Amino acid sequence: MREQRIVMLAYVLPHDAVPHAGGRYVAAVHEFVSRHHDVMLLTADTTVNRRAAQMAGAPRHQLVTVRGPLGWLTTNVDRWWRRLDPGAPYLPYAVGLLISSAARSALREADIVDLQWEDSIRLAPLVRQLSPHARVVGTFHDVQSQSFAREPRRGRWSRVYWRAQTALARRRERRLVRQLDTALTFSAKDAALLGSPANLTVVRPPLGAAVAQPSNSGELVTGAGSDGAVVFVSYLARVENARAAAWLLEEIWPLVREQLSTARLRIVGGGASAHLVAMVDRVEGAELTGFVASLDEVYAGAGACVVPLREGAGVKFKVVEALLHAVPTVTTTVGAEGIDGPDLFAAVTDDPALMAAALVQALTDPTSQLARWRRAQAWAERAFGSDQFEDEIASAYGLT
Repeated sequence: MREQRIVMLAYVLPHDAVPHAGGRYVAAVHEFVSRHHDVMLLTADTTVNRRAAQMAGAPRHQLVTVRGPLGWLTTNVDRWWRRLDPGAPYLPYAVGLLISSAARSALREADIVDLQWEDSIRLAPLVRQLSPHARVVGTFHDVQSQSFAREPRRGRWSRVYWRAQTALARRRERRLVRQLDTALTFSAKDAALLGSPANLTVVRPPLGAAVAQPSNSGELVTGAGSDGAVVFVSYLARVENARAAAWLLEEIWPLVREQLSTARLRIVGGGASAHLVAMVDRVEGAELTGFVASLDEVYAGAGACVVPLREGAGVKFKVVEALLHAVPTVTTTVGAEGIDGPDLFAAVTDDPALMAAALVQALTDPTSQLARWRRAQAWAERAFGSDQFEDEIASAYGLT
């Protein structure tokens, strides 16, 4: 096959130290397809992306925006419009794609256009106009209608608002899938939410490739029981992750400390608000590490992992990463969604007392279940390996 011209649309510019799972997935897709094809990433000209452009590993890209009076107008309209449509694409980015001659040229000449995240997928009608002959692929990192359905609803107006947003998103998603040549999700659960259409493929992110020591080396890769630390790894700038950390600190961790006074909690990840930092400072046995470039050492020092998410959608990469390191994992029903292997978790429950009990069990009896965590690790390595990922992406792009 001749070299394909591929244009990726993503609101976030990935790099080697990107602090969130979605950015790491985009980086993995880019790294694979750019081995043999010409790839350009069109991303929003934001402060975060301008910083990312200076980081090691940032791919070839173009920052797309609108300047001058039109830039001021679109930025302010975006702030207002987002209150009515919280899943909308960033307006200066969308308008920039339309008026930028370089962006239009890249799209016009593209053989394949890859839309990352649902906000970019919402630009599919525009992409079809600007790139009428390209194969259009869209990756649903999560499903917005499910995220909206899980938003906290305090008061009558909030209930009405999120119920309406959920219904609108659900109808819009079915329509958007039909406008794609290929739609991708990370789990069969998300595929079902989108109606399981014929043009939809489930692709497993290549999370196993990031683990330093695979289990087939003959050594058990696990931090179980190493020093009694419980870890929660998360990008804390996302509101659902920050709320999960607050719930952990307020309702789960005190129950752990009642039963095991020496237990320690490490919340790992960047983006924490000043309020969350202050909460951690007030809780006995808890610490906030900030962003950590490599999680191998974090999991090597973990006796257990907790993922207390009650909101959001999609496969939680942080859960799979814990399994890949053979760390006993306690999570919620939301955290376990889309991860459907056998007997993978120390506990799946939404009850704080049961979560605390499972964490204490993992910390005080670190050896009796090692074979079980080894099996979970081996399953995760097979399900989320790089070979399978590359085959699935090549097929979705029509590169086979």
